Amino acid sequence: MHYAPILIPTLCRYEHFVRCIESLKRNTWAKYTDVYVALDYPAKESHWAGYNKICKYLDNKFDEFANFYVIKRPYNYGSGKNMDDLRSAIFKKYDRFIRTDDDCEFAPGFLEYMNLCLEKYKNDESVVGVTGYSYPVDWEINPECNAFKNTAICPMWGTGFMTDKFLKMKKEIESGIIREQFLAGNVHRKGMTDARYLDAISGALSDNENNLVSCFSDVAMGCYIQLLHKYVITPKESLVRNYGFDGTGEYCQDTSTERNNNSDARTYNYASQSINMDEKIEWKVDGQCDFQRNIDILNGFDRRNSSDFIKAIIKSKIKQMIFKLRLKKKEDKNNM
Repeated sequence: MHYAPILIPTLCRYEHFVRCIESLKRNTWAKYTDVYVALDYPAKESHWAGYNKICKYLDNKFDEFANFYVIKRPYNYGSGKNMDDLRSAIFKKYDRFIRTDDDCEFAPGFLEYMNLCLEKYKNDESVVGVTGYSYPVDWEINPECNAFKNTAICPMWGTGFMTDKFLKMKKEIESGIIREQFLAGNVHRKGMTDARYLDAISGALSDNENNLVSCFSDVAMGCYIQLLHKYVITPKESLVRNYGFDGTGEYCQDTSTERNNNSDARTYNYASQSINMDEKIEWKVDGQCDFQRNIDILNGFDRRNSSDFIKAIIKSKIKQMIFKLRLKKKEDKNNM
């Protein structure tokens, strides 16, 4: 069996990074796993204290893993390039990989689950990846199963891919497949989560090439699996806890304050989420669960206001009209 390496970009969040690595050390399959740490270079003065602590921590031995590699950047790459360059190097050596941010803590069975599922579904073209994270909702699946084929969302907090599937998905997204689906009339509220539906209709015709459905992002991946009816294998109970919603994350809001009531995705204190700490789990995946029902369940947690839909639909209709007018002018000019 081939084992997936795990890729971890980091910079200066010392406490988060150490928690992440120490939790991976306790994994039952750590001994089979190659770990790659991409340590970015500080971009400002406030980065140095945490960066220096991480450097000192990385001087230790990490014999719990098969191999432990550290790549120190000579200048600041930024979070996107830091991960992209690390991933590109991995593609040359491995046919699969696991990626995570440095603010994740992992259950002891995480690496075993990820590797078993990657191997089992490596030739299933309907399954694009495997995630160890699961949202704190009561998923509706076969009671005999503890994981399921999920088309609702693709969280990137400990997520694994076969390299060929990942590159295919990346190429299709960056080539504008979500725009094509929108123009083909395939973007409907039913069959998509509210959040991804709004992302798809508002971003599909955007002139900004860096909008989240045109570039290869977790938002775009969520739209992709929902529109093209692809799946991500997901545990019923999460194997990952995320600590990045504390104001230190680049893209995450701060939900760590006491005022939060954990009632929805925007106020949930993810650092308090319980995870499955069993070391040995017999995994049984539900491949025939009610996909629409689970989308509705997630919508109850990651809800959107009706005004958001009205604004997004109006905006998308205007964009669609402008796009069609431009296309007609171009065709008329070519026919002259």
